[in-house]
Amino acid sequence: MICVAEDAEGLQIAAHELLEEELAKRRFDELSPRLGPQQRVIARKGLGTQRTLAAGYYPYAAFLFWLAGRVKRVTLKAGDAEGIEAVDAARAEFHKAHPQCPNCGEALESALSISCWSCKKSVRGGSPAGR
Repeated sequence: MICVAEDAEGLQIAAHELLEEELAKRRFDELSPRLGPQQRVIARKGLGTQRTLAAGYYPYAAFLFWLAGRVKRVTLKAGDAEGIEAVDAARAEFHKAHPQCPNCGEALESALSISCWSCKKSVRGGSPAGR
């Protein structure tokens, strides 16, 4: 039996899948008000990413995201520290695949996107968000 807390590779995969799911949910929430009821059902079915691991990985990865956001300088168990490293690696991988829109800061659909799904502005030559 695999111990989820000790499977850094599996936790990184689960963390990346959670990030992908969150992006899909934000896109659906933005698009949903413009859809009719039947279109919403179809869109909802199409937005889910496929989870590839046992169910236990996802709540633990979510816990590690929570923990990583709150940890300053405290003593952690080795498994938690390794888990946070896995979550950080997944977050870096996600941000590489989905860089921020230079206009609004939302995650782009892909690194090759021409325009932002959220603000609808071009991502080529726009002024960076927060500047």
